[in-house]
Amino acid sequence: KTAVNSIAHDEVGYNLSLNSTAGNLSKVYVLDVLPFDGDSRGSSFSGSYTLKDDKITLLLTASAPPVKSQMSVYYTTDTAIRTKGTGGDIPKADIFGNDDPSGLSDSFTAGGVSWVKANDNGDNTWSVPQDTQPAAIMICGNISRYERLGATVTLKLDDAKGKDVYVNDASTRAEEYEQATIESGKASVQVLNRKISGLAWFDKNNDGSYRAESDEILSGVGVK
Repeated sequence: KTAVNSIAHDEVGYNLSLNSTAGNLSKVYVLDVLPFDGDSRGSSFSGSYTLKDDKITLLLTASAPPVKSQMSVYYTTDTAIRTKGTGGDIPKADIFGNDDPSGLSDSFTAGGVSWVKANDNGDNTWSVPQDTQPAAIMICGNISRYERLGATVTLKLDDAKGKDVYVNDASTRAEEYEQATIESGKASVQVLNRKISGLAWFDKNNDGSYRAESDEILSGVGVK
């Protein structure tokens, strides 16, 4: 798990990748509980966010095409997922058990919350309904040997403030992991303070300095 950029203005992006080199990975579940204010990872922010363009990018690649892997994207808007882990902490991918992802319906329950399948747009993106605010995203399926899963989630920030911090991570499980859950590192993004200040004036003598006795102060000057 990595951040697209460590500094943000009005959007935050995260990349996730999973490779299969030793052999096929079956019954793969990847869980990404999105940042929330005060989470145990260190997120601290004001305002809210939605998915940029209401989409998640999912790209499967192979060292020797064609790609054989098959993955699907689900999401939940239920914020209760944030405390479904051990001791009320953020849960891991083992909440999905050992069920075969190919048998999942378009909506199902796991970890005590409802999950809904995103719409496959056929262009490496999956959509959620407009202005939906997912609390978590789950990617599931099978990854063939020497193939790679890559996913990008971009959050469109609303009313973010300078020094807000969004920290994200993910976890995955597969049948070949023998019930172990693999956790990614944390990816942190901070919102940059932005401020323009100063004096706008008409420099009548073109000397580059403001002189009260000769120059004219301008009011209502916009910055684009």
